[in-house]
Amino acid sequence: MRHFTEQEINFDDMPSYEMRDAEIDERREMSAIERIEALSESDDEGAALELLYTAQEHMLTAIEALRKYVEVTGDRHTEAYILDHLVIMTTANHGFMSRNANIEQLIANVERGEDY
Repeated sequence: MRHFTEQEINFDDMPSYEMRDAEIDERREMSAIERIEALSESDDEGAALELLYTAQEHMLTAIEALRKYVEVTGDRHTEAYILDHLVIMTTANHGFMSRNANIEQLIANVERGEDY
């Protein structure tokens, strides 16, 4: 295997990792938005479920990011008034005393064929 020297490689022409990662994230986000738009054009129950699963997936990602933020900053206000509320809206298995509707219950209703 041939090894290249610094003089043989023009590092200025190579994209930075940050730029590459941002482009990958942008493409991933664009495809998620495109997927949501395509699903929203259908009145199929399967499409409705896919929209709910997609929403729940994004909410779980937001929960993880907020948990890390709270861990790093110790921001208990954000934990109590944003993070905890998002957890309640996302899953039925949250451990809070709440009867608020959440995505998980909505998914179960749609799967059972109940009105949504």
